[in-house]
Amino acid sequence: MKIIIVEDDALIALFIESSLEQLNYEVLACFTEAASAIDFVKDNEVDLALMDIEIEGSMDGLQCARILKMNHQIPSIFVTSHKESEVINEAMEVEPLGFLIKPIEESDIEAALAMASRSFKKEEKVLKTVAHGYEYNLEFKTLKFNDEIVKLGKNELKLVHILFKNLNNTVSTEEIMHYIWEEVLENDEALRQLIYRTRKKVPTLGISSSSKVGYAITT
Repeated sequence: MKIIIVEDDALIALFIESSLEQLNYEVLACFTEAASAIDFVKDNEVDLALMDIEIEGSMDGLQCARILKMNHQIPSIFVTSHKESEVINEAMEVEPLGFLIKPIEESDIEAALAMASRSFKKEEKVLKTVAHGYEYNLEFKTLKFNDEIVKLGKNELKLVHILFKNLNNTVSTEEIMHYIWEEVLENDEALRQLIYRTRKKVPTLGISSSSKVGYAITT
């Protein structure tokens, strides 16, 4: 498992890195702020991030984890000193694979990574999903119909990916825009046009809208 650490406390970052390496996990890099971590994953294969919720810079750990999850399919384990339900509930919206509450023990890291490894094994089994005669491969990001690959533009394919990944669940417009453009646009006309173009290319896929909340593919 290839891991990055996003933690602005040098001593804690060093302890986590040392503990992971002793447990035979590969630590690719450590970062003190979000922007560098996001740039790194664009060009490197990363399986998991250990993410401090409160980090330096304009973007906190929750925002960074959301971008890693939505844009690069990289989950996080949150590192935090907070035990308040409000913070934990907000963090749960990013679907982390676990939490490490400071002060951290090596046994905590071992347990969290063991649980994360089990989650990866479950996800590996679900590589293809089917809806309305279309088959989408989550690993290779290809859409097929009647065994022929459907040609889609870059953003059209990203739209299809996030909807298939959340099959039978409505994905909010904010999540979709974060995933496709890495930001929430002030005017969502770009998203409406993208939905329109994609529906024209895959008219029987059944991309539905839900009361201006978001979009979904349902079986």
